[in-house]
Amino acid sequence: MGAPLAPPITNRSDLIGFAERLQGVSEVGFDTEFHAEQTYYSKVMLLQFSTPDEVVLIDPLAPEVKSALGGFLELIKMRGQTVLGHALERDLEIFLRLNGGLPKKIFDTQVAAAFLDTGGPIGLGPLLQKRLNVEVDKLYTRADWGRRPLPPGQAAYAADDVRHLFALVASLREELEARDRLAWVEEECAALLNPERLVAAAPDTAWRRVGRKPSDGRARAILVEVAAERERIAEETNVPPRRVVGDEVLVDLSRRAPRRASELDSDTRRKPAPNLKKHANRWLEAIQIGLEADPPAEAVVPKGPGKAVADLAEWLASSTLEAVDISPHLLPGGFFNRLRGVIETPADSQEDLTQRLEVEGWREALLAEPLWQLLGREAKVVVSRDGESLRANLFREPEEEP
Repeated sequence: MGAPLAPPITNRSDLIGFAERLQGVSEVGFDTEFHAEQTYYSKVMLLQFSTPDEVVLIDPLAPEVKSALGGFLELIKMRGQTVLGHALERDLEIFLRLNGGLPKKIFDTQVAAAFLDTGGPIGLGPLLQKRLNVEVDKLYTRADWGRRPLPPGQAAYAADDVRHLFALVASLREELEARDRLAWVEEECAALLNPERLVAAAPDTAWRRVGRKPSDGRARAILVEVAAERERIAEETNVPPRRVVGDEVLVDLSRRAPRRASELDSDTRRKPAPNLKKHANRWLEAIQIGLEADPPAEAVVPKGPGKAVADLAEWLASSTLEAVDISPHLLPGGFFNRLRGVIETPADSQEDLTQRLEVEGWREALLAEPLWQLLGREAKVVVSRDGESLRANLFREPEEEP
């Protein structure tokens, strides 16, 4: 890939030519540049592709390209080509909206790295430096990708996001295969190809992202409904949710529970919220639904001895992954809350434990036995220092002779 970087594709014939060159390729590197500050959905400004032989930029703002992009991505999907990329979730969201479907298979280098390192999610630049000793310039991270013609420096920056993917994937795969973890990465990558986790956030969970939630149960029930309504309005108007109304407005509505349109806005806020008046009936209806609803379930917070067991179980789960160089951030969402729930209401069996923790595949293989030993049986915890970190190990008491 030493050839000079060509300008972004802006016409249909060049896009068709690239599609033809991709015909015999089994894997293709993929990345996007987008703007998401002003809209609910990310607005794609540039697409980057790579093969072992070339890097190609595609301009989705060009009219001829814009109308043909869905069909181009359909070819990648139909051919079953593996899409390679780093932190692909937002890029897959764009792929889904442009095409209506998703690739058959992906390999996410950020996911792969998490199975070989206990650190948090790693950026592409540090990962390239660590594994390939390649430095990439991050000067244009916050650049305006809507500029046309695209400045050469920005184009080169965008190309670097896919230029080294094949070498990086080869390096990761080699170590994953040596440690018998490639199947785990493939399992995790396959889980990303779920349209439901890529489309707009579910309105009924939007309240969880609101800051400074009220503690009162009635107010929290109202918050669930007004946050859901804000999410729906944001999606319909394609603006970020906080551009509809801020979190502080939702919390204020939840605490006051106004019944009339004239009561929606509050004198306690420095700036008025025009969208309260504009969508007054929708806010009032949401508030009424919240008044009649049950409060959302609170996070489980064990007390007394249960808290000590919860802290130990959480540490054991993280330590078990770290002991084999897997990042704890790969634990599924809500895992620790479910774990605390099991401590409050003990599991009947190891199978019951794994079902309630919602762990399967590689997570079940690594976590089920140690957690069951701690929570369901007699066990000793042995803490040892490995280098600069602490490790937890469990072993059962020897059974007494009859």
